Amino acid sequence: MTLRARAIGPDEAPAWVELAWRARDAAPEPGWVPPLRAPLLAEALGRDAFAAYARRRALVVEDAAGRWRGRALAVVNPRLPGLGHLGHIEVVGGEEGDEGDAAPGEGRSAVVGALVTAARAWLRAEGAATLLAPSTGGAHRLHRALVDGFERPPFLLEPRTPAWLPAALEAAGLRPGPGWTSHELDRAAIEGVAARQRRLALRRAPGHVVEYLDPRGRGTLPRLHRLLDRAWAGHVGYAPLDAGELEEGFAGLLALMGPRQVGVVRGPGGADVGFGFVVPDDVDAARALDGDAAGWGRWLPRAGPPRRLVLHTFALVPEARGSGAASLMFATALEDALADGVESFVLALASDDVPAVRRLAPATRRYALFAGPV
Repeated sequence: MTLRARAIGPDEAPAWVELAWRARDAAPEPGWVPPLRAPLLAEALGRDAFAAYARRRALVVEDAAGRWRGRALAVVNPRLPGLGHLGHIEVVGGEEGDEGDAAPGEGRSAVVGALVTAARAWLRAEGAATLLAPSTGGAHRLHRALVDGFERPPFLLEPRTPAWLPAALEAAGLRPGPGWTSHELDRAAIEGVAARQRRLALRRAPGHVVEYLDPRGRGTLPRLHRLLDRAWAGHVGYAPLDAGELEEGFAGLLALMGPRQVGVVRGPGGADVGFGFVVPDDVDAARALDGDAAGWGRWLPRAGPPRRLVLHTFALVPEARGSGAASLMFATALEDALADGVESFVLALASDDVPAVRRLAPATRRYALFAGPV
């Protein structure tokens, strides 16, 4: 075998980041949205908020000539005992026979296999028993692979991994595990779903109220943070996160949001029992940055309402589930989207273990997290 995997040094981290662009230069992907370079570099160097307790190793795969053929990031989150993670997987070149891309034994599957093998060795030494991929440390970080729906245009925050990745992960001995779906509604579908959900909310959620929060208000993130552990406990890969991580991960999204796009639902006694947020789908503007984090949000203010909104997150504390509070949140978000002139609405990344979402509209995209022994 002519491929060799190794860990990189700090001086190699910028080139590790750039390999994502090299991969698309060699094999363009219409749905690719370039990541922001600065946060990705901080991950590779362990200089972000997550690094306060996470352990990471940035890996590359070289061919016999010393050329980088692939890269990935292996991660241990000690708040998720027994789990190891492998994310940010990129490969330069195709499979054997693809327009001169890969020599025998050096196709994408071989490169991913070398990355998985190297990650397993390190993760095993770090105490992990199970490997999850693609994942960069838990449910609050980039994870999941797109497995169906590549013909659809991407939306902001979608885990838009390459079409070849699922097969390459399976060739490396990983198997599809937990799944998610996304569902896109046009205006006619929004009207129908909103009406049905409003009827359910009126019948099953008396006394519940949706309260919108100021996306840039000082109290917004702390209020959401107080709900996270109760609402997300038990979700695949979820672990408590520090306030600094929450701000680092969500401040940029809150900067894009307008009125009536982040809120909580309060129960009959006035306590917060759930939260949700919708994100204007500024994916084309984000793509145009080509990885320049300094340009984030420079397209604001918008000339008009966003064409598409993405319901990226909503969650309820256990005692509020089944109360109709979810219907209230859905109905309110969809009615506001209609009032604002939104043309389409994405119910994003709904877990397969929440079948109620699948009943709202047909799935337009599917995702999976792959797993296997370390």
